Amino acid sequence: MRYFQVNVRRQPTEHGYMPTMQLYLLDKVKKRRPLVLIAPGGGYTALCTDTDGDRIAMQYNAAGFHAAVLYYSVKPHYFPEPQKDLLLAIRLLRENAEEWGILEDGIAICGFSAGGHLCASVSTLWQYAGEDGELDTKRGAVIQECTMDISVSNHAANSVCMIEEQPVDAGSTKRNDSCPSLLYHPNAAILCYAILTTRLGHCRDFLRSHVNDDAKKLYMASCDAQVSEYTPPTFLYGTFEDRLANVENILYYSEQLVKYGVPFESHIFPKGNHGASWCDDTIWAKQAWDRDYNYIRLSVEWLADLFGLL
Repeated sequence: MRYFQVNVRRQPTEHGYMPTMQLYLLDKVKKRRPLVLIAPGGGYTALCTDTDGDRIAMQYNAAGFHAAVLYYSVKPHYFPEPQKDLLLAIRLLRENAEEWGILEDGIAICGFSAGGHLCASVSTLWQYAGEDGELDTKRGAVIQECTMDISVSNHAANSVCMIEEQPVDAGSTKRNDSCPSLLYHPNAAILCYAILTTRLGHCRDFLRSHVNDDAKKLYMASCDAQVSEYTPPTFLYGTFEDRLANVENILYYSEQLVKYGVPFESHIFPKGNHGASWCDDTIWAKQAWDRDYNYIRLSVEWLADLFGLL
């Protein structure tokens, strides 16, 4: 395995922090492999890399995927600084896809808790990213003018994304330098016990703190309100017992995915508190429930199907 770290930004943030990305690249691959880019949780105040970092990355490695863990900006940074970090990380992976053996149209983002919100917000706002990764809502219509080289995959029939009156698979878009936003496009999203809505009071309070009480940014950070035909195929996981990222987050977000014709898979298990993440017991022993709630394995199967690896 090739194991190394790269800077995500050219310069540290205004608070002196340099976001980095730790890569876990498989050795001796005969052809390019998809990559899962992991955003740990931590409430945008810290990064829970012990539970959401290399253990998750190694699980995806064991399943035949490259992996990476993003060390993104947290407090005192606010929206959209963490989003910029993730967007720039996606671009860095895509620009180095040939050298690192990454399938250019196989970049999935995977987030836990606040990291799940980060991945969902990038999934729904990537088309507004400018050349430097900054989010600009004024650029919302620019993507309509872009001509894209499309690689159609096995789930294209389920997509309703339309650009220049041609059907577009929202999960498979090749780079086109005439449309810089496409460099930031995630091909899939895995959202684990994520905060996805402002329709619940405590979720709204959490996101209000993330946007530093900015009303306009709060609307942009309300992921279910930002879902569109440009949102990539999505895998959602949560539990009924979670009282922080309540199941309504999944239900509201799924409702919007249905509205815009975005393919998705959703799992709501009855047991498990917030932050209950399980890997295969060869890497990390799972909770001793009567049933196996290994959503990592389920997401692996979903990704393999999505990227035509089955």
